[in-house]
Amino acid sequence: MSAEELIRVKIANATLQVPIYIDEATTLKIVEEISKRFKDIEEESVRIDTQAFALHTAFTYAIEKHALEQQQDDDNRTMVKALDKITTRLDDLTDRFTLNDSDQ
Repeated sequence: MSAEELIRVKIANATLQVPIYIDEATTLKIVEEISKRFKDIEEESVRIDTQAFALHTAFTYAIEKHALEQQQDDDNRTMVKALDKITTRLDDLTDRFTLNDSDQ
């Protein structure tokens, strides 16, 4: 088992070691998004509660992830239906041309 490659980052006011996701640039982009989200939540809050901010940030990301997964499932179902229609049409065309070829 290989050890995960880690990178030191600052998220909000905390310095952390996090695993590199895909590559360093992608990891830093995610860190930037989390820091921005954390700052937005902090600005909306009337008191400072780091744990509540972290949980709120995690929850909003989980909601977005769930919505994206649902959209992907819907898109996959739509694609499968379209592919089924194409397959049916190709089968119809194959049958039609096979019948025409046997008539000759």
